[in-house]
Amino acid sequence: MPFNHVWFRRLDLTARRIAADGVRTVLSGLDGDVVFGPLRFGLYDVAVADVPWRERWAMANGLLSSRWELSRIARSVRRGYSLYEDPEASAETERAGDFLVPVPGAGPERYEPDSAAQEHTLNLTVWRPYGIHCAKPWGGRQLRRLAARLPNAYRVIPYGGRTIDKPVLRLAAARRRVPSCVWRHYGRDWLGSPDETWCLRHPDAVAGLLGGPDARLTTLGVVDPQRLAAVLADPRALRRNAENLLCTAMVELFLRDLSHKAAPMPGT
Repeated sequence: MPFNHVWFRRLDLTARRIAADGVRTVLSGLDGDVVFGPLRFGLYDVAVADVPWRERWAMANGLLSSRWELSRIARSVRRGYSLYEDPEASAETERAGDFLVPVPGAGPERYEPDSAAQEHTLNLTVWRPYGIHCAKPWGGRQLRRLAARLPNAYRVIPYGGRTIDKPVLRLAAARRRVPSCVWRHYGRDWLGSPDETWCLRHPDAVAGLLGGPDARLTTLGVVDPQRLAAVLADPRALRRNAENLLCTAMVELFLRDLSHKAAPMPGT
């Protein structure tokens, strides 16, 4: 499905500009999540990591300020327990879907840094149609060897109530260890995509798309109009649900486009 990425529209516009400039190869950071992202994490990983004690103390304090429950944080002192492998612990930090129809017995989505389906979709619907080859230098053999020796404690840092993934790459950019001609670091907003921020500023448009009488996902029993109205009316709930609102809106547009293409032509 070509509408499964919050950056889809931006990437499509980027691909058009790249092709117009005559460029046929681009470098991507797609493998950064797999190589430098969190595999497992907990108090055990902080305790045994080969890092200075002041950093361990900061990491432990960061865990206490995170959205993980204290009982799960205490449980993570065991060697075999990981906050990223516990479905209930993942549910405490996952993206919210408070506007969707609840499904009894459905478990939370498991954290998975290697989203192969999303990558293949981008290749088939964005890069290849414009004749662009997307290379991934973060997946190089030497970098994978380096990452294999990276302590789990350096793969995620809980700080200020948030869990910051890939901190090694973020610090490399912040301290300009990578030449500026290779990596331009602009920082981040609260949300990772300008399109997500657009949801916060135009709740009426989201309401019309997902809660209107022609909404496919409402008819299919995926979106609950009453729950949707409650989320859009609460700024805190709107912020918490913004990313999933955008992804759901793209699914709705995809279904409408598919329905239009499947409709019989006049006279046939």
